[in-house]
Amino acid sequence: MFSLMCSNFGLFALVVGYSYIGAYVFRHFEGPYETGLAAEVNAMRDLTILRLWNITNKYNILYRKNWTSMVTSEIVQFQRQLIQAVRDGYDGKDSVDNQPQQWSISSAFLYSLTVITTIGKLVLI
Repeated sequence: MFSLMCSNFGLFALVVGYSYIGAYVFRHFEGPYETGLAAEVNAMRDLTILRLWNITNKYNILYRKNWTSMVTSEIVQFQRQLIQAVRDGYDGKDSVDNQPQQWSISSAFLYSLTVITTIGKLVLI
């Protein structure tokens, strides 16, 4: 058994297996955060639309200057919240709507394999 694990095929199988385990673990931890962030952005967008509708009903067409001022303020607030969401990792994909998530098994596998292969020798100074 030891000689099989030390052969090229054994080492290859070990790296692939370790990478798949890493991919599933990584996806398990990152998936809920990604879905939650997309849900927050969707809720923020819906709330902004509702606020814009309320501003439109309140000022109607008779008070164009007031309406424009309030809508501009609301859009600036939405932009700030959206920029913060992008800084937190939101990429514009709505995984809440059953679209594919950023961290699929294949992308998580590639990430895990990259981490394994780029970790160098530990050098203590």
